[in-house]
Amino acid sequence: MLDVVARLRHVDVQPDAGDDRVAASMAWARKHLAEPITVEVLAGQANMSTRTYLRHFNRCAGTSPIRWLIGQRVQASLPLLETTAMPIERIAATVGFDAPVTFRHHFQAVMHTSPSAYRRAFRA
Repeated sequence: MLDVVARLRHVDVQPDAGDDRVAASMAWARKHLAEPITVEVLAGQANMSTRTYLRHFNRCAGTSPIRWLIGQRVQASLPLLETTAMPIERIAATVGFDAPVTFRHHFQAVMHTSPSAYRRAFRA
């Protein structure tokens, strides 16, 4: 029994190829935030089935692809709110939200403030 345990300790763990594909799909998504992105699109970018992609993504990121994507879109909006006078509606479209109301809803949920209040804080 000790021999088996000793051999198991020396087994090299190979990185999961799925992790690299998920990481590549995440990098692709960051570059295409303004486009409509679905789980199916991300899975296609990773060359995986949707179900397999969801499993790998959750293991890698600790969240769902859609929640991650919303967070990325909100993060991408921050410099636009901080440094431009671009209308909220245009910022929402630039970072990939279908409607300003959707952007405001998700921004509030992630940042615990409105996009307008966030912008005012950086203008003061």
